[in-house]
Amino acid sequence: MKLIRRKTNLVVGIICALSAPLLIGLALHYGEWRFAVSGAASALLAFTNIYYSIEPRDAELRDDERDLYIARKSGSDAFKLSCWLVNAAALIFAIVYAVSREAVCLTVSLTLIAVSAALCCIYVAVSCYYYKNN
Repeated sequence: MKLIRRKTNLVVGIICALSAPLLIGLALHYGEWRFAVSGAASALLAFTNIYYSIEPRDAELRDDERDLYIARKSGSDAFKLSCWLVNAAALIFAIVYAVSREAVCLTVSLTLIAVSAALCCIYVAVSCYYYKNN
C-alpha cells in the first residue's frame, strides 16, 4: 500500500511548509501584518495539501450515485443563488450610483458585474464537465 496518493499535493505542501517559516521570519523582522497573514495561510495550505496527498483516493468512489446527484444538484442551486445575489447587488449599486453620483458605487457595481461574468463562465465550464462525465 502506497503512503503518498497524490504527488502534486505533496509537492505544493512541501513548498508551502518551507515558505511559512520564511514569511513568519519576515513578519518578525519588518513588523508588518501582511507577512504574518501570508505565513499563517501558507502553513494552513501546507497542512491541507499534505493531508490530501496522504488521503486514500478511493474515498469518492464509495459514495452512492443518488448521494452524488443530490450533492451536485444542491451545489448547483447554491451556485445559482450566489449568482443571483451578485447580480442583485450590482443592480442595487448601479441604481444608487444613478441617484447619488457617487464614484464608489459605480466602481463596486462594475466590479460585481465582472464577478458575475466570471461566475457565469465558471458555471458553464462546470456544467460542461458534468455533462461529459455523466
